Amino acid sequence: MPAMTNRFLWAIALCVLLAGAASHAQTRTDEYTRYELQPPGTSAVKITYEASAITEGARTFTNDIAPTARVSDIVVHDMMTGQPLKFVASARSIAVTLARPVPQRGQGRVRIEKTVVDAKAYTRVGDGGTFTVPLGAGRHDLVLPPGYELTACNIPVRVLAEDDGRTKLDLMNV
Repeated sequence: MPAMTNRFLWAIALCVLLAGAASHAQTRTDEYTRYELQPPGTSAVKITYEASAITEGARTFTNDIAPTARVSDIVVHDMMTGQPLKFVASARSIAVTLARPVPQRGQGRVRIEKTVVDAKAYTRVGDGGTFTVPLGAGRHDLVLPPGYELTACNIPVRVLAEDDGRTKLDLMNV
């Protein structure tokens, strides 16, 4: 593990996004999000988001983007085949064309990888940073940049070490 310098992640403020607040008439389940924080001065987070679309007959899946965020490096895959999926990104959402319509009592699982820059959600504070993001239901991992440590958190998390030495916060939001 690299030597610790005087760098800290001062606070991780994670808030619950109430169920039913989605702006699209789609249903989803079994969500997982991995946030890999880049150095705080960049306000950048690499995000891997997985979800199962379960709206019967759905041919698209929409992933919302915060109004203050800029998104780049978008890659979308079908989790059944591993094949890339077509998508259209706008300032407020990523609209994914599913590989096949969602079958009755079935699902269409997608993985969306993207880099999000949002100074409102992730900002530098002194020698560290503060990350605040609303969480939906599901599983979440938050990985700190190399050499940073957790100094405060306002929700229960498991603090783990990644194989490369970075600190990972693991949580389940229900």
